[in-house]
Amino acid sequence: MDKKKSICFITYKFFPEWGGLARSAGRLVNYLIEAGFDVHVVVPSFHQSDELGKDITSWHDLLNNPESGPNGAHIYRPKIFDKNEMMGVLAEIVLLLDMRFKFQLFHGYYLPFAFPCLTVAAHGNRPVIASIRGNDAVREGLSSMYFPYVQAVLNRATWVTSVSSDLLVNVDALANVKHKSSVILNGIDNSNFPRWKGFEVAQGVVGTVGELRFKKAIPLLIEAYSKLPKTQRENLILGGPFSDALEQRVVNDVITYYTLEDEVTHTGYLAREQLLEQLCYLNVFVVCSYHDGLPNTLLEAASCGIPIVATKVGGMLDILEDEKNALLVEPGNAQALSNAISRLLCNKDLCMKLSSGAIALASKMNYTQEKNAWLSLYKRLGLEVDADWVDTELLTL
Repeated sequence: MDKKKSICFITYKFFPEWGGLARSAGRLVNYLIEAGFDVHVVVPSFHQSDELGKDITSWHDLLNNPESGPNGAHIYRPKIFDKNEMMGVLAEIVLLLDMRFKFQLFHGYYLPFAFPCLTVAAHGNRPVIASIRGNDAVREGLSSMYFPYVQAVLNRATWVTSVSSDLLVNVDALANVKHKSSVILNGIDNSNFPRWKGFEVAQGVVGTVGELRFKKAIPLLIEAYSKLPKTQRENLILGGPFSDALEQRVVNDVITYYTLEDEVTHTGYLAREQLLEQLCYLNVFVVCSYHDGLPNTLLEAASCGIPIVATKVGGMLDILEDEKNALLVEPGNAQALSNAISRLLCNKDLCMKLSSGAIALASKMNYTQEKNAWLSLYKRLGLEVDADWVDTELLTL
């Protein structure tokens, strides 16, 4: 390209923040930069004591001194003191940035965040991508604060992507997006992953890893664990930080109710090396979400070859096959969840079968397929892509 084409990318989380959304957003921005685009990332900061973020009263400082990302992205972090004013603030930032950089495409990498782009993008008839990442299609999509924005985005965005097919089905109740939507699955670098330790080190160790928030149904997992025969129970590992103090109090109360204080371990935040080590010592990895996208930790567990129990929601329905690479149960059913965990704890042959299936699955869920899917979409929307890649058929609803 003679001149790099500019993209405005708005996301709820971004590097160096922890969690699946920040990590997947970082990967996509990397793909775009490798493809020759100049990417401007807008990511609001809601933690006023955090070092991340700048006071939005200083527009000159915010817009003229962006952070330089490790991949060459330009990062703008306005501090948001009142969420009721957030959409107005983001719209003003997008407008001011567009006056300078004349964006060719706008991408809201969190469903409501495509809204601030719509009016600006309309000048010049430029495309807007809206990406459903999970919670934004369920909690925010139906909240009084975000519902009008979500509905406008679904109706007016050029294209809607989702990390799972069932989330597209959910939003189709709000607006018909069948003709302009696709599923783009998360990828993972599955090279050099440590392998599951099997039952060599411990037995009866059950766990989950990720951001411990309401949708992950941690109290349900604790209840299911409590229903296991005592001869099968050794330790329940809850890896990762809690989303907020309320969720932590609820989980602690449930642990106390089932008198499991001596059997439940909460690790807190885990660096990547620690996370993988923790995963490999589990006998069973559990994702029992009420609803979800496609958790990165699920792909990491699969890459390690850990036997998986998961609920039939979100991206799990797109990639997991019952009895082949996981055991699948209905969401919200503690007894069914407990029964599935128990089957694995007492059946090593089934564990080995699911372990092999999980590794085979992870080998297909690589960064190349993720990158190709995104670049195929950008090309479809009219942008020239300056990179080596393979045109990929988008999975449409």
